Amino acid sequence: MDPIVSSDEKVFSFPYTILRIDAHLTSDFLSARMGIRQVHVPLARLQHIFVDDRRERDNVELLLSYFDARGRVKRARLFSDHGEPGLRELVDAILVIRPGVELVGLTPDEAYVAMGAKPTKWVALPLVMSFGYLLVCLLCTPLLVHGLDDG
Repeated sequence: MDPIVSSDEKVFSFPYTILRIDAHLTSDFLSARMGIRQVHVPLARLQHIFVDDRRERDNVELLLSYFDARGRVKRARLFSDHGEPGLRELVDAILVIRPGVELVGLTPDEAYVAMGAKPTKWVALPLVMSFGYLLVCLLCTPLLVHGLDDG
């Protein structure tokens, strides 16, 4: 779908499941609404863009990393169905304003690390298992105490 141009603003539309995403792009900001969720990215602080378009996924993810006013790294995510040209047109329009920010040739894990995320995949399973073990111990403590008393 061709972008709708009104003054300095371009609007890109693309579907994501049952939602219609409308992304508004100016020379300063990217603003999008996904249902009740709003995304606002100042393009002057944009650091990286990564498009995760793996076929085994149900959707396409556009990941943008930028610095907020305090200098912290923030990430914004937009989603689209596979094969929708509106998302690619949005990425191309962003790259005209900020060339060289797209991460190309990286795996999604490498792209997340390049955008400032810490790899925590190895922590999740031991943490969940430890929490489950402690929860079972806590729930069984009254049985153990009652089994050891004289009454």
